[in-house]
Amino acid sequence: MLNLRKALNLQLQLVTEIIYSLSPYFYKRYFTHWKIIPANELKYLQESFDLCTIKKVVLLGGGAIPYTAIFLNNIIKPEVFVIVEKNKIAYFAASRLLKKLNLTNLKVVNVSAEDYSTNDNSLIIVALQATGKQRIVETILNESYNNILIIRQPLKKGKLVFESVSLNGWKYTTVKQKQDFESIVLTK
Repeated sequence: MLNLRKALNLQLQLVTEIIYSLSPYFYKRYFTHWKIIPANELKYLQESFDLCTIKKVVLLGGGAIPYTAIFLNNIIKPEVFVIVEKNKIAYFAASRLLKKLNLTNLKVVNVSAEDYSTNDNSLIIVALQATGKQRIVETILNESYNNILIIRQPLKKGKLVFESVSLNGWKYTTVKQKQDFESIVLTK
């Protein structure tokens, strides 16, 4: 029952996001509500890392409105910015929105995050809504180096909706968020 509840909640969120992505007015309202999340992460990153060394930013689970990518795009300015979205409708909605916003340097790819290969010297962000999160994180930690990894992890009630990740044995820092989740930052 719990897995069905998670799946239904995620699908409802995705449909809502797709609808919001169709209009610049609604997109801005949606973005305004969520922009504090990447802003908190960015503040920590700027205090802790030299962001000029980041060659690539990868957002795993970008959704129909990849607000994290839109927010970070003008600040970090990597050579490559990739948004990975496995849902085909969300992929098309995100591609359409980015084109409308003239953000042609952001590349959206339609593939499962589990199947996307990250590169070294990257900032990798695993969205709260991502599924298969444990496998995604294990792959990143085992196969790539010199990366900064941000994992959005649910707390308390959020665990009823979103997947969490076990990071036993890994040193990480937590960036508190106002919502019912936290951002975990680790380097590998």
